[in-house]
Formats: sequence, C-alpha cells, structure tokens
Amino acid sequence: MGQGTLYRHFPDRQALLAEVYRNDLQMLEELAEALLRTHPPLTALRLWFGVIASFAANKQDLAAALPVASPAAEENEESLLIGAATRLLDAGKDAGEIRSDVDARELVLLMSSLWRGPSSVNQPASSTHMLDLIIEGIQLPMTSAEGDQACAATVLRICN
Repeated sequence: MGQGTLYRHFPDRQALLAEVYRNDLQMLEELAEALLRTHPPLTALRLWFGVIASFAANKQDLAAALPVASPAAEENEESLLIGAATRLLDAGKDAGEIRSDVDARELVLLMSSLWRGPSSVNQPASSTHMLDLIIEGIQLPMTSAEGDQACAATVLRICN
C-alpha cells in the first residue's frame, strides 16, 4: 500500500494506528465468544485473559504511539472488555465453576496488573503464575467428594 492509498483512507498515521488497535480489540471480543463455544467457561476465561496479557505485552509500542485517547474511546475499550468478560463470567457462574460474587469490572482491573504492572511482572512465567492465582481465586471451591476424586486422579497419574 502506497502512502497515497494510506492517506485516502486515514487522515494521518495516528488514525491508522487507532483503527488497527480498534480492530485488535474487536478480535479479542470475538475470541471470547469463540472460546466459549469450544471450551468450558473457566478454561475459556483463562485462555482469553492469557491472550489479552500477550496482546498487551506485544502491543505496548502501538499503545504508546497512539495519541491520548478520548474519554469516549477509553469508555468503548473498557465496555468491550467488560462485556466480553461478563459473558465469560456469566457462563462460568451458570456452569457452577465461578463464584457468584465475581464482578467483571473488578476482574478486568485485577487482570490489568498482568499487562500494566512493572516490567518484572510482565515476564511470561510471572504473568502465567499471576493468571493462575487470579483464576484459582475466582473458582468455586471443590466439594470434598470432588477433592477426593481429583486427589485420586492425581495419585493414579503419578503412579502409572
């Protein structure tokens, strides 16, 4: 694509970058729906947040190149993420996998520590561990029978 073609579609470089970023966010929303169709809700939620953490780490330069977002743009980005997180959480609550008191806004804020924290937090191993901790925190606790079955399955796996 030549420079003339670019400027026929976008008034400037920032407009192009903003459109790329908007398309990426739209892809994340669509991914949430696709994951729900192919995975149990808790697994879908964990996979989705893992993709978001990787996306954010890889797109930091893009975000830095964007001009300061308008309040409307920030609200749209937040509502897209909150909406997708709400759908994932609701599916998990309906399936009995996620605690009923988990709020999508609070969860997205908590998860944002994976991509907005100090650089030491943004390391893959650290991010994965933090994501595991967060997901474990929103899960419904196992019943004693489920715990016994999980323990027995672990023992069998180790012994075999």
